[in-house]
Amino acid sequence: MFFLGTADGAGRPQCSREGGDPGFLRVIDEHTLAFPNDDGNGMYLSLGNVLANPYVPRTGKQTPVPDEKRGDLAAGALPAGDPAAQLPEE
Repeated sequence: MFFLGTADGAGRPQCSREGGDPGFLRVIDEHTLAFPNDDGNGMYLSLGNVLANPYVPRTGKQTPVPDEKRGDLAAGALPAGDPAAQLPEE
């Protein structure tokens, strides 16, 4: 099994457990993983989010900051050095 973290088109995070028989997860190359699409509870959150928000971390690219980390309420709780701490409120 592995855990897949995604975000929907509005930036709301989701973490889901993906599992299967041994070998269900395959490494295609250094940038690509393949696993079966099991709709589980029918909410289509994992791959649905990937299609809606295909962000993939890349060296030299800034990570998007979710809305819930913006503004005064989050500012006091963010760890030192968090990129969201330096953002102006939208």
